[in-house]
Amino acid sequence: WIVQELIYEDAERTQPARDLKFYCFYGEVALILEICRFPEKQFCWWNAKLEQIKTGLYEDKRFTGAGVTPEQIKLAASMSAKIPTPFIRIDFLKGWQELVFCEFEAYWRVHERLKAELMAKGEGETVDSGECQSF
Repeated sequence: WIVQELIYEDAERTQPARDLKFYCFYGEVALILEICRFPEKQFCWWNAKLEQIKTGLYEDKRFTGAGVTPEQIKLAASMSAKIPTPFIRIDFLKGWQELVFCEFEAYWRVHERLKAELMAKGEGETVDSGECQSF
């Protein structure tokens, strides 16, 4: 069983919090997906310049989102920079008082796959540019 606290978007506790998914590469936020799940699932994409963008995904369920703040982007970028992987998706719920961290997207699965690929090439060998070494 997985138990998760219900986080509300508003102080009156009438709306569940929106999901904010930060797609980060090498410590930089490239995309943000805002998901409103109530009363129906809707999606809004943002870039790190706080501009709404079209990605081609979920166009039939698109809405004008509330967006994020520069501070929230900095938080996600800072978290990403501390994680030793080129890509990570960092998920939050946008609560009425603050962001609530939910999860990282499949970090260990990516980590283990990369480790297996590097080990298959031979322990201690470098990859491509000579800068990445096996674990």
